[in-house]
Amino acid sequence: MALKRSRAFALLVGLSLITGLGYSQFGGSANTGTGDPHARELVNQKCTACHGMSSVTGTAKYYEDWEDTRFRMQEYAQGKPSSFTEDEAYAMIDYLTDNYGVK
Repeated sequence: MALKRSRAFALLVGLSLITGLGYSQFGGSANTGTGDPHARELVNQKCTACHGMSSVTGTAKYYEDWEDTRFRMQEYAQGKPSSFTEDEAYAMIDYLTDNYGVK
């Protein structure tokens, strides 16, 4: 009986580690990214005005895909507090590509 519990515990720990590694690989939080702190703060402010951070960073994308997302989001955000300038958009795209892009 103790052996079954040990195996179950080991399996649980192993799955937790794998899940944690996968989560960190695709970005669980923009606060963990590297690079321009201003761009990181822009992502935190602008993107989380409408989305949870995991929905922003949960899918690795190429630069062009982040750019497509930017155009879509900017179109929806017209006149809202989450709207952003051209310079802010490219700073966020660079940050997201560097930290949460396809590796």
